[in-house]
Amino acid sequence: MPSEGFDEVLAVHLRGAWAASRSAARAMRAGSIVNVVSGSALYGLVGQCSYAAAKGGMLALTRADTPSARSRSPAPTTL
Repeated sequence: MPSEGFDEVLAVHLRGAWAASRSAARAMRAGSIVNVVSGSALYGLVGQCSYAAAKGGMLALTRADTPSARSRSPAPTTL
C-alpha cells in the first residue's frame, strides 16, 4: 500500500474518531461516547496493516482519555 493510502485510512478511522469524540464531548452533558473498534485492534489482519493500526490507535486513544474523563461526563468507552 502506498503511504498516501495508509495516511488516508488513519485519517478516516483514527483522526475521525478523535475529532468526532472531541466534538461530541463539548456538546454532551451526560452519557457515553462509544468508539467502535474491531478484533483488528488486537490481532491485526493479513494485508490490512493500516486498518489494524487505525483501530489499535482508537483503542489506545480511548484508554488514554478514560482516566481524565472519569471526573466528567460523557466518558469514552470502546465496543
